[in-house]
Amino acid sequence: MRREKINERFMHLASMLPTGSKIDKILLLDKTIEYMKELERRVQELEARSARRSNDTAEQTSDNCGTSKFNDIKASLPNKRKACDWMKWNPKAAMDY
Repeated sequence: MRREKINERFMHLASMLPTGSKIDKILLLDKTIEYMKELERRVQELEARSARRSNDTAEQTSDNCGTSKFNDIKASLPNKRKACDWMKWNPKAAMDY
């Protein structure tokens, strides 16, 4: 019974690896260790990329903080009256409003 469970586990492990042929148990364990190390390297690489992107985004956001496009637009627009100023200036129109 125990041997059957071990063999089932080895078959399951072999099915999870990107190897195409049937291999013995020792080679299967070696391939598994190699594959796990490769996956760990990939995870570290992706985490490093993600951290760099987060830092780049934070830097871009802080760099653009004082130079907003909206500040440029506000400077180019003529002075406009607020609605309350308009109502004071034209009370009859304000009643219709």
